Amino acid sequence: MGNILIVEDDKVLNLGLQACMKECGHEVYGVKSGNEALQYIKDELVDLVILDVNMPDMDGFQVCEQIKKIKELPIVFLTARDEENDIINGFDLGAEDYIIKPFSINVFERKIDAILKRCNAKNSNLYIYDNFSIDFSKKKALQRGKVISFTPTEYRILELLVLNRGHVVVKESIIQDLWDKSSNWVDEHTLAVNISRIRGKIEEPERRMLKTVFGVGYMWSNDLDEEK
Repeated sequence: MGNILIVEDDKVLNLGLQACMKECGHEVYGVKSGNEALQYIKDELVDLVILDVNMPDMDGFQVCEQIKKIKELPIVFLTARDEENDIINGFDLGAEDYIIKPFSINVFERKIDAILKRCNAKNSNLYIYDNFSIDFSKKKALQRGKVISFTPTEYRILELLVLNRGHVVVKESIIQDLWDKSSNWVDEHTLAVNISRIRGKIEEPERRMLKTVFGVGYMWSNDLDEEK
């Protein structure tokens, strides 16, 4: 499943595509113009873009170029423009597929699923939840598209907890792991301070992910309702 942005100025088709994608289990958001699409991609987490070519403010090819400058996202053109030059242009700009209207919705759904699976396989080093993500290969975390600045110790704690999400990681294990990778001594008080700093950088009132298991350790889990 993925977070899909639909960029289509035909209101009926836009809403229809949203309904179909939601039935397939995807999170979906629709916009009607290129400028709206670019702003949404800057602010929110998107896994795939379904993009029309003919739009009121700029054409889909221009939008595709601008998206690629912001983030490397899979893009699927969905358009009535069936000229060979347009199709070639779409693929040259990095599109995953170029689908011509009218189209089979069943085939379309399966193409989207296949593209998401393929792209997710490429991004196996990527953890995504809501508008928060970590790229383990680059040791970089993003929130709402912006890089979060962590100290090396904070990042290592975060990485350790996320990689073991759903399981309690005992304090002694975290301290030992940090001691093995750092020349700086870390004790329980220092660990608690770092945990507090991490929370301050990534958690929001409606999204709490880091739980303290008192007397034991810490656990990463999505949508925590328990008291921290």
